[in-house]
Amino acid sequence: MTNPLADLSNILSSLTPEDLQRLLQRLAGESEPTAQRIRYLLQPRAAVHDIAQRIAAFRRRQYRHDYRVADILGDELNGIVTDIEQDVLPQDPIRALALTESLLDLDGQLMEYESDYSSLSGAFEEASFLWLKAAKIARDGGCLPSMDWSARLLEIYSSDSYAVRRRLVEQAKRLLTDSECQRLNDRLALQTRQERERLVSRRDNHIAPDRLLGWRASPPQEPPPGPRTPSAELERAQFHLDCGDIEQALSILLPLKTRQEFSDPESTLDMLDRAYGQLGDPAKRVGVRRERFWIKPDLTSYCRLAKLIDGPELESLREEIALKPPACDPVTYARVLLAADLPLLAQSLIIAHAKTLEIEGPTHRLAALGQEATEFGLPLAATVVWRALINSILNHGKSRDYHLGTQLLAELQDLSADISDYRGLPTHREYEAELYSRHRLKSQFWRRVGVTK
Repeated sequence: MTNPLADLSNILSSLTPEDLQRLLQRLAGESEPTAQRIRYLLQPRAAVHDIAQRIAAFRRRQYRHDYRVADILGDELNGIVTDIEQDVLPQDPIRALALTESLLDLDGQLMEYESDYSSLSGAFEEASFLWLKAAKIARDGGCLPSMDWSARLLEIYSSDSYAVRRRLVEQAKRLLTDSECQRLNDRLALQTRQERERLVSRRDNHIAPDRLLGWRASPPQEPPPGPRTPSAELERAQFHLDCGDIEQALSILLPLKTRQEFSDPESTLDMLDRAYGQLGDPAKRVGVRRERFWIKPDLTSYCRLAKLIDGPELESLREEIALKPPACDPVTYARVLLAADLPLLAQSLIIAHAKTLEIEGPTHRLAALGQEATEFGLPLAATVVWRALINSILNHGKSRDYHLGTQLLAELQDLSADISDYRGLPTHREYEAELYSRHRLKSQFWRRVGVTK
């Protein structure tokens, strides 16, 4: 039996260029999908744009939870991975790398639809492997000479919340040298050890890691009305980043950042951060992240900045945070101070704003602050936070949270053994007596305290 593909190949090889051109024009004229496919295959940038549009479509879509959705999504993602590898990577590894990073960024949005034995997680694992291939070809070709490949690999791997990028580490030798792999493994071992120490600290200080997940967050605050965000320009910049057209993206983002009427500088800076990351320019990324932190000085912004700097530069940032308090609320500032390893300053701030913390109420971030203060060995700061939570629960009569209040009251009893100086605050015995005096009619709560004791 003859091979039809081989037979067709022989026929095509016998055609003159003019005959081949007439054949393609005829096929394109007879079918619009065929014309689009020919254009796609003959123009590498058309393939890049097509794949970027398909990735952008995933970001905009809303899906219904259904056991079939994960397999459908997995098949579509696998198709994109195949197209990047076959249609883009051979001609342009830089754009293949950018497209693959954009694809990996979808895991936070799509993995919630994952079900047992579906192909969705497998598709993201294949995308991770494709990233290694594209990075290897780019590195061997001398592309992106300023890129620290081991740092970039670790950054992409560390953004994985669903364990679907493990092939980046398992197959790291395909990209990195032996010494780079050793440094990567040392960094990963350090992260694992630090996480284990945090868990041990929580257990030793009577903090269950999953206990605080029961706190009900306050309803989100609506942002104040302001100038309309030029979302179309940001979408165009996002599309250029997906395609790996960094110069085009920068030509949009840099002027956008300087506009006085622009109301969304954070998104612009995040995209600039991504653009300089794709270029492998750590100095400009540090500048962007520093600017981002002072615009919105929260814990996430600080940690992202601290990852890129060390030594004297990190020490300088810590001094700046200590001497020039950022424009944020006390809870956020205290958490930043703890992350910056300034625990005594954080404790002083917490004690000074005890009443403000009580107004905050039982939110996730206030509970996290108390947990972090305990882990840092600051029993007095943790006591102030836990008291603020208890006071808020009882002042507002939140009976559904009484069980949490009684747990925290028991926590205060344990913390009191480590406090020798309350710095003018009531002792635990005085606080408990005052609490009973103010809320003695809340019998349901005190019955729970009696059971807890």
